[in-house]
Parts: sequence; C-alpha cells; structure tokens
Amino acid sequence: MDYNRNKKYFGQNLSTTPVVISAACIAIGFFMIVFLANTRGMPSYLMTSGGLTILAVGVAIFVVRSAKKIPDGEISEQAKKLYATFQEDFNNTFIPQDIRTIRYEMANHIARPKLEPVTFATYCFEGEEVLAKKGNDGKCRSSIYSMSGFILKPDSICVAEREISFISDNDPIPGDFREIKYLDLGSASLEKVPEKKGYEGFAKYRHLTLKDNDGVIVIDFPIIADAAADDYVKDINLRITRAKEKAAE
Repeated sequence: MDYNRNKKYFGQNLSTTPVVISAACIAIGFFMIVFLANTRGMPSYLMTSGGLTILAVGVAIFVVRSAKKIPDGEISEQAKKLYATFQEDFNNTFIPQDIRTIRYEMANHIARPKLEPVTFATYCFEGEEVLAKKGNDGKCRSSIYSMSGFILKPDSICVAEREISFISDNDPIPGDFREIKYLDLGSASLEKVPEKKGYEGFAKYRHLTLKDNDGVIVIDFPIIADAAADDYVKDINLRITRAKEKAAE
C-alpha cells in the first residue's frame, strides 16, 4: 500500500480551470480544422496548422491533469482487497477447517451447528484525524477502513473487528477476534455515530455495542445501518436472555 499516494488522494483538490481550458482548446482546434480551413477567404494551411496546434495543446493539458489526478478506483480496489483478507481471516479463526476434525465428527455422529458469518466493511468518518473526500463518483471515502463481523454460536458469539489506515502504516495484521459466552454479556444495542464535521449523512453505519453484566462495554464496532441491523441486535439479546434462563434452571 502506497501510504503517501493515498494521502495525496485525500488531499487533492484539483482546479477545474485546466479542464475548461483543455475543452476550449480542443473545441477551437477542431472548429478551425473542420470548418475554417474549408471556408472561403480563410488561409487553409494557417487554419489547419493553427487548429492542430491548439488541439494538441488542449489534449496535452488534459493528459497532464489526468496524470496528476489519483482516481477513486485506487482506494476502492485497496478496500476490496482488505475486506477479502479480513473475511478469510475471520472464517479461518472461527470456522474449523481441519479435515481430521470433520472426519471425527462424522464418524461419531456429532452434529456441527450451521455457522452463518455476518461481515461488514465501511469507511469510517469518526475522529479529528480522519481524512475524508467525496469522489467524482459521488461516494465519500475516508482514510480509515473498518471491517467487522460476528457468528452466532449456540452458547457464544464470535466477534471480530479490524481497522486499517490508508495513509499510515500500522500493525500488519491488526484486529480484535474474540469469542464471548452469552452468559458473560448483559445486552446488545445500536449506537449512533459521531460524524465528522462536513460529512454528516455520509456515515452509513452505526455501532454495535456489547456490554457485560456490569454494563461495561466489551465490544464496539461499526455495523451497516440497514433494516437487518435491528434484527441482529434482537437476535443477540434473545440468545443472551435464553442463556441466562437456561443457567438459572
């Protein structure tokens, strides 16, 4: 990851003036070559050579500006690769892949619960140090990319979170991967996001917060703010309640 180049992306604010000049030169050059060079009273060779020159200047300005501009797709591609790596690490951590374990379970008729991993990925807009930029595609990106997820097991929840900075090096494989018993949890809830000034409305996520029996936060990570988010929280709280009822029997 080229941190310096990524930092330039979030700081770039290229003027539109070169684009206007480039478009004007191309239009004028084209007009001189196609129309004025074939108009009576106009010196054809001057119009043609002059038009080609102006056209070349316009193209050159456009090429130079395009070369300086870092495209939005570079950040999106990096984010895509980070998310794929996170999902792989998430599954490898919480879903057993050992063929020997699988064979043993099959031989002894041990039923393994079906594990459905739920993962999320989003640009984070929290904190004063976070850089943010709205791309030409209308999408807002930030210098922090957060990936998270969970798996609901019969007696516990497996949770994971990983935050990667696009502009500064940090732990090569950061993250918090934990398995927590429902009996050790008090509740789950969704919290609003303190948005970065100037980017209100672009943080399309909330925070999933898990608290222990004393009300202390043990897990807090971003979760996509869609209709399913409320269902996830209800499901987790239901499992916490059932685990406590079962333990009290």
